[in-house]
Amino acid sequence: MKRVWETEELVEHWTLVPPELELLGNKTGPTRLGFALLLKFFQSEARFPKDAHEIPETVINYVAKQVGASPECYPQYEWHGRTIEYHRARIRKLHGFREATVNDANALTQWLSEQVLPQERDYEHLKVAVYRRCRELQIEPPTPERIDRLVRSATRTYEENFCAEISAPKYSLAYRRRTKRFWMLCSNPPLAKKVIKTRGVKAARICNELFGKP
Repeated sequence: MKRVWETEELVEHWTLVPPELELLGNKTGPTRLGFALLLKFFQSEARFPKDAHEIPETVINYVAKQVGASPECYPQYEWHGRTIEYHRARIRKLHGFREATVNDANALTQWLSEQVLPQERDYEHLKVAVYRRCRELQIEPPTPERIDRLVRSATRTYEENFCAEISAPKYSLAYRRRTKRFWMLCSNPPLAKKVIKTRGVKAARICNELFGKP
């Protein structure tokens, strides 16, 4: 989440409307402020903050004023335990989201490998794609650590499949030169080197032919 928010942005993204204020019920102090911040953060990011420090001070002050709590009580909000788990579950349900499962992680890995990696190789962009996909599917994203493993697993799977495909005997050189994947290989020397390292002499010959003149 960005650290600097203009007044207009605070009003647009962090103002609690009357039905949201009603959700606070009888909550007081850090519990009241913590729930309100989780609620508005989730609406903005479609995930929960990874820790207390991810929410900027300007945001804390703005929300605290609305809910009638002191911003100084925010550090007292417990980030582990039954209270925050209950708050998160209630916010997920309110927005029609659910927690990610092992099957979701496997599906995200496959989606990245088949649909995203053929066009995108930047690690940070791949992570953004995962968060965007989770939002579309109304799934609370896995932890940052799990997303890191997911992206690396998808990348490894894609590269292994790519390496196998480039050395497959069923495609002629003329066909390889016409396909989008092989033109991407020509523009991606690190991937070409991986192909050669993984698939050996045959792949090296194919890569040399592809990089050479027709």
